[in-house]
Amino acid sequence: MPVSLVRSIAGALVGCGFVLGSPGASEAEVQECVVAISLHGVSVRFEPAEQEVLGLIYRAEIGSSPAVPLNGELMPLLSHEPFTHGGYVRLTDPTAAQPVTYGFGLNIPPFEDRNANGLHDFFETAMAVERRSSKGAALDPVAGESGLSATWLRAAGEAGGLCFLRFEALGIELAHPFRLVEYHGRIAYTNTATSQFTGWLTAADRLSGAGTLEGSVEVLRIGPEALDLKRGTVTNGTGATLAFQLEQPLQRLGIHYVGFLVFDDGWPATPEPDFADFVLIISDPRDANGNGVPDISEPVRPEPARLSVSARDGTVWLTLEGTVGFTYAIETTSVLGSAWVQETVVVMKRSPETVRLPAPWSGGYWRAVAE
Repeated sequence: MPVSLVRSIAGALVGCGFVLGSPGASEAEVQECVVAISLHGVSVRFEPAEQEVLGLIYRAEIGSSPAVPLNGELMPLLSHEPFTHGGYVRLTDPTAAQPVTYGFGLNIPPFEDRNANGLHDFFETAMAVERRSSKGAALDPVAGESGLSATWLRAAGEAGGLCFLRFEALGIELAHPFRLVEYHGRIAYTNTATSQFTGWLTAADRLSGAGTLEGSVEVLRIGPEALDLKRGTVTNGTGATLAFQLEQPLQRLGIHYVGFLVFDDGWPATPEPDFADFVLIISDPRDANGNGVPDISEPVRPEPARLSVSARDGTVWLTLEGTVGFTYAIETTSVLGSAWVQETVVVMKRSPETVRLPAPWSGGYWRAVAE
């Protein structure tokens, strides 16, 4: 994956609220959070194009596989390749006996970031692409290597644009409609006291017609600077299951976490795996403790426990108030300054929890310690 496609990311800002963990629980016990996500496809979807020259119709189709019909994918190439993107072109030349398919490489326009959010403007539908040029090369099995040039146009707020692709050896230029795939949505999750949590991802592409994605995601916190997603699956709007994984953990850039996500097959409607590579951005502006680290990177911390004693029906009870999901050790001592002895352990399924004291009870001191 060409790492030059992205430097740093700015995303949408979202909020966080609280829900009840169980009947009788306080509103601060279970933190329900929402963070913004976006997925920016780094493949470009090309439509076929035709051009009439002296009464003859030339036609070109683009794809990441030479299989007919071509799938329309201009795919990203590995970083050591001389071009950022490439694939196959099937050219119907009316002066030839039959169509010819051959490989080619083509750069997307040079990196540009006019809104200073770190994402290449070419892959951001909010930003216009105003007559940007790029170069490439085609390997014709008959004529050998020949030059390609492209001029790209796309209006701000649109997923679709035009690529005027010129075949230098033939002296013809074809206007290919192209589209970007860009999903926007959220991950909703309940924060936990551990380094891992489960969230529910929902996202939609309202511009290119790629549809929706939704499914459960397992997120792993790697200190304050990175997030990892376990390999998982989401479902698209047609009901197809899309398996995905990260190339490497998402790295934090301010309030944003960014990296490359790869689907096994990002467009199941075609016979071959394609449209697999995306830039994933998770954005979280929340920082409840003011330490400069987004809350998504920080597990829930337990509240200090509160204990009270009550007697009813000849039995003495401790009432424990704390954070749902945490474990508290109940300890006792008969004299302050003496060693504390663990009496029992309470896993907080609700707050408050009640604990029956062993009989007979002769008095003393009690405390609850979060484990």
